[in-house]
Amino acid sequence: MIVIDSPIEEIKQRLDVVDLVRNYVNLVKAGNNYKACCPFHQEKTPSFFVSPDKQMFKCFGCGEGGDIFAFVQKIEGLEFRDALRLLADKAGVVLKKQDPKLQSERARLLEISHLATKFFEKQLSSKIGQAVTEYLLIDRGLKIETIKQFRLGYAPDDWRALSDFLMEQGYGVQEIVAAGLAIKKVGAASQINQNYYDRFRGRIMFPIADSQGNIIAFTGRILTDTIAEKFGLQIPKDMGKYINSPETLIYHKSRVLYGLDKAKNLIRQQRQAILVEGNMDVILCHQAGFNNAVAASGTALTIDQLNFLGRYTKNLVMAFDMDVAGQMATGRSIELALAHGFEIKIVDMAGQKDPADLIKIDLAVWQKSVAGAQKILDFYYAKTFADFKVTDVEQKKQAAANLLPWINRLNNSIEQAHWLQLVSQRLGISEETLRQEMRRISGLSQSSSSRYVASSSMQANNNEQPQPNNHIVQLGNLLLGLLILRPQYLSKLKDHRVFKEVLDHYLDNQAKEILVAIKGIKSDENENYLSLKDKIEPDIFRAMEKLAFEAECQYLSDETVDCQTEINFCLASLKKQHYKMSLTNLANQIKQAEIERDVHLMKKLLKSFQEVSANLAE
Repeated sequence: MIVIDSPIEEIKQRLDVVDLVRNYVNLVKAGNNYKACCPFHQEKTPSFFVSPDKQMFKCFGCGEGGDIFAFVQKIEGLEFRDALRLLADKAGVVLKKQDPKLQSERARLLEISHLATKFFEKQLSSKIGQAVTEYLLIDRGLKIETIKQFRLGYAPDDWRALSDFLMEQGYGVQEIVAAGLAIKKVGAASQINQNYYDRFRGRIMFPIADSQGNIIAFTGRILTDTIAEKFGLQIPKDMGKYINSPETLIYHKSRVLYGLDKAKNLIRQQRQAILVEGNMDVILCHQAGFNNAVAASGTALTIDQLNFLGRYTKNLVMAFDMDVAGQMATGRSIELALAHGFEIKIVDMAGQKDPADLIKIDLAVWQKSVAGAQKILDFYYAKTFADFKVTDVEQKKQAAANLLPWINRLNNSIEQAHWLQLVSQRLGISEETLRQEMRRISGLSQSSSSRYVASSSMQANNNEQPQPNNHIVQLGNLLLGLLILRPQYLSKLKDHRVFKEVLDHYLDNQAKEILVAIKGIKSDENENYLSLKDKIEPDIFRAMEKLAFEAECQYLSDETVDCQTEINFCLASLKKQHYKMSLTNLANQIKQAEIERDVHLMKKLLKSFQEVSANLAE
């Protein structure tokens, strides 16, 4: 490895975009480029292109595009600094501000976690391990392939089995402790290698991976009484059912979602994630075909976890245990998610404790429950009136207390009125009384998340602007791309009225600078735009490169396509769009002139309207 001053350019030189993208999608050669179905949205016809010459990618279906950094950021759901670190590791580049010692320590801990996973997997072939496998297959309903996919294993009921194995592989006991896999004895003697014992002993092991699939931690579940009795193992009554790895250099539980490494691509494509509570819930969801399921395992849902999910989707389907504690956890999770702009639906668990139980008992009911997941108020309204007998005043108070805080969170007054009317009818209490109670509750306990949602909504409404029609700009840019590739055609357009008007009114200054640059290409001497790299501003050249790539993929990847025909088609489309917009603007002006009874202006505008209509008909 070497230390360098310009890591971004060095990484780009060392890594090829085609090789990188090929790790995620199946690329097929298409002329000078490669194409595939886009990994960022669902499609049947490939519209995703990769250029080895320009070291860029572009999807013409969803619009995603850029260099290797943009690709990794999108596909892995990373911020730029994390994508930089990941690609630097792939390229063998040490980032200048990165402590090589710390980087080496991280790498060692990842190696230890990987070896520990293999060790636990291998233990499934032992006699107790076979009993564990039988439990997972029969009692929990897993398949062998699922056990292998999630790399489940068994930690022997031995004080030092894993530690001894790892030390045999050349790792020090301090490193094993740092990885969270061993614990120092209290009041231990001086012999350092005898002062420690394995954290996970006699447990079914669930490896936890980061979003790139690196094993960074573990959850261990105690053995069932049946297995323990069969092999004469003693399980203390006060032993926790589950234990998790502690916080380490590579594991921060508030930032990890179990299963995200396997679910992220489908979450992005389906634009929805199923959020469950436990590891087994995730595993059985995936086995049942719900591969967009993740869990906030070992912790309550956190802001960091929501931020990670938000890189892939803003739509959450929550499937939590709905006992009293579960309802409270769900409520807190919903508040937090709403405060961060998520759309929430809730799965009715059909009387079962969790998704794993429901899937095992009746997969069809689970499928129906997910498909019929309800919006927050629909769910709580149905559940409240199923749980409470509203003939009793205390029950009415409780029902109102359950529903009014959620109604109060609605930002739309019509929605609020709708739900207050429904609750009023069910409880036999006037809407005004309910409004007063809602204001009282709001004044006493309005959460910061409610205020956040309300203020965000108000801000969004205040900043709302009519969206411009970008189709003309897109057509103009595609036309520029074709001209960058075939500059000899530019001379034929210099007197074209529509082209000139588009440049004057719609294309930005950068596009106009690009046109000037195209004019500088000596096409009669077989020059192309690459000859301009050292003659024009770098940002203008990069923009030209991007437009050329898009035009090449969309128009010239097929050898049977004639460039002149495509330019003419582009101009015809520009003409149609340009004159349609002009007619719309003139129609609005005519309407205003009618209101103001300006006869002279009306005649002038009508004449212009007729002229533009005639131009459109040509």
